[in-house]
Amino acid sequence: MLHRLVLAVPLVGWLGCSLGFDGDGLQTGPASSVASTGAGGEAGSHASGAGGDASCTCMDVPRGWQGPVLLRQAANGDPQCGAGENIIAEGGLGDFAAAKAECDVCTCDTPNDPCKLALYLYDDTACMQYVIDFLGPACNTDPIGFVGSISATGIFNNMTSCAASGGETTLPPVQWAERATVCSFVEEEGCKPGQVCAGSSTALARTCIFQRGADSQCPAGFDEALSFSEVQSDTRACGMCACGPVGGTLCSAGTVVYYDMDNCIGQALGSDSLGGCFSPLTQAPIESAKIIPAVPGSCVPSGGAPVGDVTFAEQTYCCVPAN
Repeated sequence: MLHRLVLAVPLVGWLGCSLGFDGDGLQTGPASSVASTGAGGEAGSHASGAGGDASCTCMDVPRGWQGPVLLRQAANGDPQCGAGENIIAEGGLGDFAAAKAECDVCTCDTPNDPCKLALYLYDDTACMQYVIDFLGPACNTDPIGFVGSISATGIFNNMTSCAASGGETTLPPVQWAERATVCSFVEEEGCKPGQVCAGSSTALARTCIFQRGADSQCPAGFDEALSFSEVQSDTRACGMCACGPVGGTLCSAGTVVYYDMDNCIGQALGSDSLGGCFSPLTQAPIESAKIIPAVPGSCVPSGGAPVGDVTFAEQTYCCVPAN
């Protein structure tokens, strides 16, 4: 009997240590060995005793929810993710709005070559001995050559047009009640992977889980529902500018300039009013001539109106209430 009693004493001591009781019957051991209680007193529904410390209750992410993530806000400006965190989404909280594109006014340049040029060539210097005439665009590049004298008239060019300009787009920034950035979650010390500490939310960095849609019911422990939205598409722009037909051109009055090279470049040999008689003072041949009408006319601009819109994707973020 004696040897059985001796064996029983160590066994009782071993059981006492294993169950966490001391000689007075009190539970001992680290706080992490005690099962935590979730919101509403339901043990183990959204909380786990594994990990944590005296100031932290580790909570599991409920089934069907994504996360955890950090929803960061900023007192001023755009919130930034912290060291080791990646940007998941950028947007804002609360009401959102996006103004239409701001469009510069459309304008039309001066008509391009609004008048054709009719040239009349003469053998003498007084525009009396007619030889031949040329009809061409504003810059007549026919081989005119050596002439005694020359005169010119203008004819409206039905092919003329105006080049449109303007309509540049400026996109006003999207506005939220409060800017927010969703960042990846860095695992907390003392909790298992995928768990969060119930005391880990602050006013500017909330620990959250989320679902798609804007009307999800938040689970216990993640009681603060925040409506987060981000830009899904932005098609804002300005319509293309255009110019109507040329009107108001006066080709019967103006100036004609004569050049010693093709394409109305090089040295100007002289100029005269339309209908006048020009006699070159040099022996250089006239290679091209250009009409400058007194009234080139104009075009009426159109287009440039704002088009497109911004669409948003909304999510409900359920967060651990801020400390």
